[in-house]
Amino acid sequence: MTAVVDPLEGMLDPTIDPAPPDRGDGGEAVIETVGVDKRYARAVGRTLIARIIRGRSPEMAAIDGLDLRIGRGETVGVLGHNGAGKTTLLRLLAGVTAPSVGRVRVAGRIAPLISIGVGFHPELSGRENIVVNGSVLGLSRVRLAEVTPEIIAFSGLADDVLDTPVKLYSSGMLLRLAFAVAVHTDPDVMLVDELLAVGDLAFQQRCLARMAELRARGVTVVLVSHSVFTIREVCDRAIVLSAGRKVFDGPAEEAVRVHQRLLGGDAAESGSEAAAVLSDRSVVDTSGVVVGDLVPGERYRLRATLEARQELVDPHVMFTAYAEDGAIAYQMLSAVRRRHRTLAAGERALLEVGFTAALRPGTYQLTVQVLGDEGRQVLAHDVDGAVVRVAGTPDPDVHGPVPLAIGVR
Repeated sequence: MTAVVDPLEGMLDPTIDPAPPDRGDGGEAVIETVGVDKRYARAVGRTLIARIIRGRSPEMAAIDGLDLRIGRGETVGVLGHNGAGKTTLLRLLAGVTAPSVGRVRVAGRIAPLISIGVGFHPELSGRENIVVNGSVLGLSRVRLAEVTPEIIAFSGLADDVLDTPVKLYSSGMLLRLAFAVAVHTDPDVMLVDELLAVGDLAFQQRCLARMAELRARGVTVVLVSHSVFTIREVCDRAIVLSAGRKVFDGPAEEAVRVHQRLLGGDAAESGSEAAAVLSDRSVVDTSGVVVGDLVPGERYRLRATLEARQELVDPHVMFTAYAEDGAIAYQMLSAVRRRHRTLAAGERALLEVGFTAALRPGTYQLTVQVLGDEGRQVLAHDVDGAVVRVAGTPDPDVHGPVPLAIGVR
């Protein structure tokens, strides 16, 4: 899959350098950004006259002062809420857009998967687009002939589908073909934007396995995703963006926690200064058996051990289910007008939340918070939570946590 050049930007970014930049610590960096800003003009009026009257449009920073180094063979995740600058960062690395300030250097052949279907001609068949897209991404005619059977096998698309114009493909079909072509172009750097969230579970697992193979061969992968589960599974390192700024760069597990605290606007977490600590969380069925796979419509309980480090007067519980993209699928606060028990300092208690698995198939993270002052003070926050999977095969063209039976006429 090739990136489309923004007509307002002109040619591909000339700062993309085939020579590996000096990492400065004796190691080799294949990606380096130095003091990078990317700014866009805000719209100040709908008409040309309105813009002339108001003068030059104010600017907004999509990326603000970014310094980043990524070594050969690293798989680095990028987390952040919508508008944080994740896709803009990939566009800068791919050379689709140039920085307003600063320098971007990327070594070697890039395979960008920044948007589903970008670089595909809608009137050409899937088979024809393999040839066109593979050639654009640098494969010779001989090499393309060698890998085309592998591309087709990886995509899992039937012959009649491959002979159909891609304008008739679903987003899942486009993803299969795009990813299959990209991973067979012998890239040095792969840039992936949210694409693993599309497609069935079997294909996602095949993609993840292929990315592991590429990493073992020294391919550098930058993966933008809202799915904390994908970041945890694929990446050892992740960065968190907020309003275009890098607010964290380090171990993926800690990056996920920072990201979730930003999403929730919650600076509190379990730790030495917490009023209470949550641990030993698990999900059990009606028989009390610990489970990880849930059956839609069945009842379950989320259990956790609560240890009070100071007296907890009338604590309340917030239950949250996060979908794979980090969005809140469900959230419930226990009744604040009802008195709950008081725990003495050092006392331990079993916390249970009953729920029905009324969610579409997929993976979810279930967490609890213990709140005081009628829900206004965070006493304990179980950031890790329990990860569960709701059984079934999700429709690749349907997004969101609620299994609505939609009919389109």
